[in-house]
Amino acid sequence: MLPGREAGSGILLPAGFRGVASPEVWRFLRIIALKSKSCMKHAYVFPGQGSQFPGMGKELFERNVEAEGYFQQANDILGFGISDIMFEGSADELKQTNVTQPAIFLHSVVAYRCLAPGNPDMVAGHSLGEFSALV
Repeated sequence: MLPGREAGSGILLPAGFRGVASPEVWRFLRIIALKSKSCMKHAYVFPGQGSQFPGMGKELFERNVEAEGYFQQANDILGFGISDIMFEGSADELKQTNVTQPAIFLHSVVAYRCLAPGNPDMVAGHSLGEFSALV
């Protein structure tokens, strides 16, 4: 399997999004990919709750000044150091809904804004990921 590709799908995703889309989303994206073979389309699929992991977003924060600003802004808005929990917290800390939901949203939006080239032709999100797709 190629890096960033879901097995058998022919659809390229950023590494952080592999394995998080539901089978229904993959069926939809495969149909879109088959219908648009003559011109490559780009779709971004944002994950939902359950895709959190300790260390999420840390590499983005350390390597990208724009990302660092987004994380600092989120800390200020939320009134607690969500980036500290995301980067150094335990899996149990990240499972708390009041942490998980803003963490996944923040990670998805920061990854998209800092890593995604150009504008996608379509976006989708699984559950909580629908909010990231709307941004």
